[in-house]
Amino acid sequence: MSAMVNLSSKMVFIVGPHKSGTTLLLRLLNGHKSIFTIPFETHIAESLGYWQSYRGRTNLFSDLEFNDKITRFIDHFEYAVMTPSQFNNGKSMENLFDLNHFKEIMNSIPEVDDKELVHSYLEAIITSYHQAFDHDFVVEKSVTHDEFVPFLSQIFPDAKFIRILRNPYANLVSFRRYISDGRFPLLKKPLLAIKDATNYLFRNKRLLGARYKVVKYENLLESPEITLQSLATFIGISYDPIMLKPTFNQEIWEGNSSREMKFSKISSENLYLWKEDITEIEKRLVTKHLDKFLDYYNYNIEPYSSFRSLLPVWREGLVTWFLNRSLLQLN
Repeated sequence: MSAMVNLSSKMVFIVGPHKSGTTLLLRLLNGHKSIFTIPFETHIAESLGYWQSYRGRTNLFSDLEFNDKITRFIDHFEYAVMTPSQFNNGKSMENLFDLNHFKEIMNSIPEVDDKELVHSYLEAIITSYHQAFDHDFVVEKSVTHDEFVPFLSQIFPDAKFIRILRNPYANLVSFRRYISDGRFPLLKKPLLAIKDATNYLFRNKRLLGARYKVVKYENLLESPEITLQSLATFIGISYDPIMLKPTFNQEIWEGNSSREMKFSKISSENLYLWKEDITEIEKRLVTKHLDKFLDYYNYNIEPYSSFRSLLPVWREGLVTWFLNRSLLQLN
């Protein structure tokens, strides 16, 4: 375990919606000697009781007492550490962290404001790690944090933010597969989550300027060395070829693909499989709701059949069909 760490100038946040490539980038950075990656999503705003409007993971406002916030942080940490997950090669992380030490630190924090509490929470995570902290930067990723970039940038004025951007057509297909239980699901949640995230992106670029770097998922897979060299410069580290291999706890990370495909290295082999799986209604919805975004980031508009987009797709129930088509009327 490590002594307490001053994170003021060390934080790097990876942000982006579900299934956009945030976890992949975290695992690529994991092997670099100058970087400590927090191996789970911290979802800071949820533990603080803040209203969270991102449609991929909403959270209602709660007027919490200080001790309630501490309890929430502890509960979240314990769940993240003790629960096996595909994000961690199907393993728990109980051997990586000292849960009792983390609880002791959190319960010893005097009553402070939310900014100081976030500092203390992240420091407690790092100091509870079983290996000594000797890194220049700490990288955290949570799909909910793009919404809270202004808040996080106030807490960490020197922090840098990396926004992963994926072709919205591909992002929607992957998100849809992720939430599907075998039937074709309601598309409102993934569609509006991606739309929310695009709004946060434009806002954050204006607010943070050079501290907010947008990285295309497609570039990361098709030109990994060039993209990671650029990211290394942005973060302030030297490029290392080890960044080309996604790792978790000194092991090759096998991925969290919605297609349940395992891999051992970064590859563009399956980058465009979404084209075989996308439905006409998905093409039409993305084109309607994100046309300006597609144009701004030079993504091609996918042609679709208006007639076929109104037909039910495989394993789409009647109610689901109706609700999905009603998204065409949504502004």
